[in-house]
Amino acid sequence: MNLESKIKLLPKDILSVIKKAGSLADSMDVHAYLVGGFVRDMLLRRPNLDLDIVIEARHREVEQARHREVGQAHHSEGVQMDGILFAEKLAEVLGARLIKHKRFGTAVLTLPNHKKIDIATARKETYARPGALPVVSGGSIYDDLLRRDFSINAMAVTISKHNFGKLSDYFSGIADLKRKRIRVLHSLSFADDPTRMLRAIRFGERYGFSLERKTLQLFKAARKEDALNKVTKHRLRDELILMLKEDRPLKVISSIRKLYGFSFIDTGIRLSGVKLDFLRKLNKAVMIFRKHHPKKRVLDSWLIFLIGLLDGLDLEAVKKICADFAFARGDTKRIVSYFDSHSEVIKRLSEKNIRPSSVYHLLEPLSFEVIVLIMAKQNKSDIIKKINEYLFVHNGIRLAVDGSDLKELGFVPGPHFKEMLVKALYAKIDKVVKDKNEEIKFIKEHGSRHIKT
Repeated sequence: MNLESKIKLLPKDILSVIKKAGSLADSMDVHAYLVGGFVRDMLLRRPNLDLDIVIEARHREVEQARHREVGQAHHSEGVQMDGILFAEKLAEVLGARLIKHKRFGTAVLTLPNHKKIDIATARKETYARPGALPVVSGGSIYDDLLRRDFSINAMAVTISKHNFGKLSDYFSGIADLKRKRIRVLHSLSFADDPTRMLRAIRFGERYGFSLERKTLQLFKAARKEDALNKVTKHRLRDELILMLKEDRPLKVISSIRKLYGFSFIDTGIRLSGVKLDFLRKLNKAVMIFRKHHPKKRVLDSWLIFLIGLLDGLDLEAVKKICADFAFARGDTKRIVSYFDSHSEVIKRLSEKNIRPSSVYHLLEPLSFEVIVLIMAKQNKSDIIKKINEYLFVHNGIRLAVDGSDLKELGFVPGPHFKEMLVKALYAKIDKVVKDKNEEIKFIKEHGSRHIKT
């Protein structure tokens, strides 16, 4: 099968990069292939602008034909540098920044428009033990595709001038796309890399695919062996974040519950009816925020759903999870702040006569993710109203006066400037003042001791 016609339908900037990469491959006398998710989504007619290119030395062409005929992977020692050399030259052609990983024969190019291209030397992988990182050595394009997780991700398209657009589908990926199924390439796939279990769930929910019969059997066998607990928490973290970033995170969470459970995060996590109801409320709150927030601030929704899963654990257990999984410092801070503050915040928001400025003072230090969680945590309409007023009205209020105005008014500069401006802001939130003149009058009345005499 040839996909040249499909490639030509890609956005012009992507097509230009592909053609330049193909021309460079010809000049360097190497084979260049588009691989993985880009090929899969092109066949599914889904947008995917993440280019993944594999480089294969032409001398492997004969070897590739031989081992394809006998159905065996070619064995070679050492990682070749074909991909690194190619990446260096392509970076010059495209004016891109380059990061090299010589140990694995890979590189990442960042284009001026901030899009990235992953480039790798064709390679094969072996695993010393289940869950271990692979030992990498040089190989052919066949070897490179054989090491991948599922058949639908194990296709390659030639972008060199000779045979441009030719599809290499050694493992019947197209057939599995048509049958809407997720299928591993060999019986040790989940044992070699248990994180593939999480990816199977993620791709299954993304595309509405189901696990092929044998793959499901292998999945269940790996689950009985508690395979995910043989993987470092850092790798599980990366897969978990990707899963919760999917367009339908509730579907992903339900599939995790059905197929594996959450013991790989913490044995205390239970997806009860109450927890499911909370997660649904979170999903609704996230959608409302995205639709209506005037600043269109991007929410880290994956973090919201993660905290939703952890809800009900004690603070110390949550801190241990954050440490074990090594979440980024900012993410850990937001996670912990929810467990550390949400009960007190809800209690304060329940006060009938709490002023809008007090609500602002209460919520302003919290991230929007934590605020969305708090809003979904309870059912009181008056609390929801107060939070919405903060999010959509008071959070956008700004003073007309600033420090330069205070200097012109004769105030002595100092730390009290901030204190006076904050008091004026609170007065504006509470509708005590309305415009610049009233702000100035308020500041004069409440800060007269700081004026030069």
